[in-house]
Amino acid sequence: MPSLAACYLRMSSRLALLKLTHYDGPLTVLEFEDFDAVQVTERVHAIGHPLGKLWTYTAGIVSQIRPDYQWSIGDDVVYRADVIQVDAALNPGNSGGPIFSERGRVIGVSAFITEAAEGLNYAIAGNSVKAFLKSKENRYAPRPAKKVHVSQEDLASRPYDYDGDGKLDSMLYDIDGDGRGDAVGFDTNRDGNVEYMLLDTDGNGHIDTKVVRGTPGESAFVWYFDLDGDGKVNSVGYDVDGDWVVDRYGKP
Repeated sequence: MPSLAACYLRMSSRLALLKLTHYDGPLTVLEFEDFDAVQVTERVHAIGHPLGKLWTYTAGIVSQIRPDYQWSIGDDVVYRADVIQVDAALNPGNSGGPIFSERGRVIGVSAFITEAAEGLNYAIAGNSVKAFLKSKENRYAPRPAKKVHVSQEDLASRPYDYDGDGKLDSMLYDIDGDGRGDAVGFDTNRDGNVEYMLLDTDGNGHIDTKVVRGTPGESAFVWYFDLDGDGKVNSVGYDVDGDWVVDRYGKP
């Protein structure tokens, strides 16, 4: 099984901080544009994956700058941050992508759109993103979901009896090779094939991701993410080609 990139989620103003544990090649660090340097009518550029169309480029202008803006997207949570309104063509799937100035710096992170109107698209301003990265109160310890009890002798992809009924029904994996079990695959009908897997992606001993086999022709695997550790699915990812990398995301 390929190694998986572990991710750690921290919520604030609808932002998420991801930590990659495995990547190829050198990475270029992008600089944030100074918030005060962003001007209405200046040209901006956006890169994202609208509706799963990878690496899509669009351009537009800054329509308005809205400090201390509040919004909700129908999940009963009110978010708050400095935002930059742009008219660049953004669609579902662009969220989390950068908005660049003409100077090649990031002025914000694409966050949400107004579906009832065209051209009302918003990015969380760079100064709010930097404040989020520095803020300790936005970094929480995930609440326990379901704990995986692991011993050293259980490692190395060894089958074992998860439910204690005397029959081998699962396989424990050490995906990142750190000597700790971080994924369990379940053969529920005992036909020798794993029907679904439970993953502990951040190594804290608690399940945060479930991977199940998808529908042929649509998605090889479907990933269900419990991002805040409350036992509820927050996001769904689709691995279309079966390479254990999420190709697109959707709502639960």
